[in-house]
Amino acid sequence: MKVKSNRLAENAPKYDLKFQENGTTILLWMIFGAFICGIGPFVAMHIIIRNTNALASEYNSKSYRD
Repeated sequence: MKVKSNRLAENAPKYDLKFQENGTTILLWMIFGAFICGIGPFVAMHIIIRNTNALASEYNSKSYRD
């Protein structure tokens, strides 16, 4: 998950996006967030899904414009 999140953050500027979260943020949510009632992994997955959807939306809109 950390590698996927880092790749999302690296590719975001190509599509005029900026993600505040990177792989370290996801890793911290997965490890330390698990101690907070076990909700950390769900938050980490939410961040990854949200960033993936935003990047996919921009990718799809730009590919049809070209």
